Amino acid sequence: MTSLPAHSFLDLITTQQPLHLPHGPLSGAYLSADGAPVIEMALENGNSATRVMTLHATTHTPVITQTPSLYEEETTPLIYATDTGEWWQVEERDGSRSPRFHIGSFADAQASLPIGKTDVRWNDHRFVNFNRACLVSTLIQAGYGPGTHFIGICPGCRNEEVIVGQGVSPQVQAALSTGLQSFVLWYKDTDRYDIRIHEILPAVPQTFGSHFAFDSDIFGRSLHPEVPQWVWFDIGFYDAHIVTVRRRNASLQVTGTKIADGMASVVRDMGIFLRQAHFSQMEPLSYGSALEMMRRGQVYIGGLPLEGAEQEKGKQLIAAYKDREGGNLIRTLLAHHPTLDAVFAFTGGGSIDLAHQIRRQTQHHPPHLIKCLAEDVARIANIAGIFLLLNLAKRKQSRRGILA
Repeated sequence: MTSLPAHSFLDLITTQQPLHLPHGPLSGAYLSADGAPVIEMALENGNSATRVMTLHATTHTPVITQTPSLYEEETTPLIYATDTGEWWQVEERDGSRSPRFHIGSFADAQASLPIGKTDVRWNDHRFVNFNRACLVSTLIQAGYGPGTHFIGICPGCRNEEVIVGQGVSPQVQAALSTGLQSFVLWYKDTDRYDIRIHEILPAVPQTFGSHFAFDSDIFGRSLHPEVPQWVWFDIGFYDAHIVTVRRRNASLQVTGTKIADGMASVVRDMGIFLRQAHFSQMEPLSYGSALEMMRRGQVYIGGLPLEGAEQEKGKQLIAAYKDREGGNLIRTLLAHHPTLDAVFAFTGGGSIDLAHQIRRQTQHHPPHLIKCLAEDVARIANIAGIFLLLNLAKRKQSRRGILA
């Protein structure tokens, strides 16, 4: 895996270094026109999970949350439960509360939220409530108690939703403006959070966040000004994108395109291949089970690995399938940019699962032109860059320690 550039914003976060400016700790809030503190929050909706980033209220250290895209509403009141975990309720305008709902690991694993276009997802009330809970959950982890909080949000958007020369499409920006309205949320019946959306900044293409966090220091200065072009291959679970970042003097031009389905299609078809052609006694595999088999490199039936000759057969089948289909996915991405006129960077969860295939397909490329982000880095790279862009945009309005 590629080591991070020293002093890059991504390096500062992953190594847990202090975030300092010349005058003191980096502030995670700015002042509104009437002098009220506004908390800076970055929000990124991936297909499989949502990430939120802010700075801690007192320590000013980064706080990043990741919540699986699961949402479950309670349809009938529970008579008894040993542990109901976390739950949330929206306070309506008349003071009544919505039915309880659970998100992420506290929701049913089958209660997946819709995937796809940003404007479609934000028109679903479940998705709106899910994001509200993600924001408040992050505030709680960042040391903010119940009460009224003003926040300024910079959302991420799908890479292909950016129009060259115009920014994010009007449909996407309108959907975000409609979905990200002020709200009141109750946490576990007792804690009331009155969230006032002070400002929504223009959405940032998700993978550009990775580039900006990788290539910029805490002041937003490029660490590689001599590189005219970067090509980012972002292999997510459901989608695989190419994002090109071109330097034009002091400005950057960003384009993004979905090229193929991501790892989901690979693991889904592998599960079908193993079951129908070789292990008919195997139950149909979920995405998660098939992905786990691919990562472990062996077949499991009934929760236990096969033994003896069958175990070896399973290992060989998985390895061959991964090489063939994973290699095809990498070749498809590389075919969309066949010339060596840029730095190629791989990110997303799929780049970890297919690290061997990436090395094989790029073995004839100059090593210094290939970058692969490590798993723990790829997980937070998008949201880190989105937050840095937000923080830079509001830095002149911030005042160190206003929330201390």
